[in-house]
Amino acid sequence: MLIQKTLRRLPITELYAAFADVRVSELPVRIRNKFPGCDDLSLAAAGALGLFVAMHSGSHSAGKELREGIEGKLTEKIDFTVDVNKDIVQRFMAARKRVEQGDKEFPKT
Repeated sequence: MLIQKTLRRLPITELYAAFADVRVSELPVRIRNKFPGCDDLSLAAAGALGLFVAMHSGSHSAGKELREGIEGKLTEKIDFTVDVNKDIVQRFMAARKRVEQGDKEFPKT
């Protein structure tokens, strides 16, 4: 049982790599039936094709998986939220202060 001992020590990505080149046609029939029309493809190719089909069918998670596989995960989320009310109040107070100080651009009414 050398194979079982070796597989227990391998991380999941190495297990994926070990099965990537296996042809769908080599799989047991009950599993092969989950890959219709893909007998001549490797498991890696069939999986990639499945992701593209799922993405085309509207799967957000499949699209995300493909993008992250190509571009990598987003390392830092950028927050673009702005407190509009705070900005307006600050601008209003600055304009009021300029008017009170006699700024000629903002004459008193």
